[in-house]
Amino acid sequence: MFVFGDTRAELGGSAYWEVCADFVGGQPPRVNLEDEKRLVDLLVTGAERSLFRSAHDCSHGGLGVALAEVAMGGPYQELGFGLDVDLTAYSAPLTAHQVLFSESHGRAVITCSPERAAAIQALAGELGIPVLRAGTVGPVNGGFRVTLRDGQIEEPVARLRDVYFSAIPRRMGD
Repeated sequence: MFVFGDTRAELGGSAYWEVCADFVGGQPPRVNLEDEKRLVDLLVTGAERSLFRSAHDCSHGGLGVALAEVAMGGPYQELGFGLDVDLTAYSAPLTAHQVLFSESHGRAVITCSPERAAAIQALAGELGIPVLRAGTVGPVNGGFRVTLRDGQIEEPVARLRDVYFSAIPRRMGD
């Protein structure tokens, strides 16, 4: 599993601030059209070469939400997949909240088969895209684990799916 692009301290206008701080405002993430183009080129080329198993953007909610959504899979899947992610060396000057919830543009989470990893890293290098080999996909319905410099998040994927996919029915009283 890979994380493409850079995460910056950009929490302004984020879902994190809205939900956790009850604040809507601040300086939103900056957009760099060249970075966006390189990422799109990587995604298109990688898809054409059948390098990816999945690709997920980090726009709404940030990297932490993207990782959880990758692990949970879609609503029409019966089960998700475990993820074991190590972000201890990623975006070193940032806090854990910034790493997980910044909504910096030009980022994606990619999963692939192990034999495709070198080709993906080479493609990212050719296109000048920062890349981190961040972890591995685990077993069906496994555990979700993200290791940060100052802590670890660990939950069963089944629990993430239950909370996420039952949120609207719970709110509506179903």
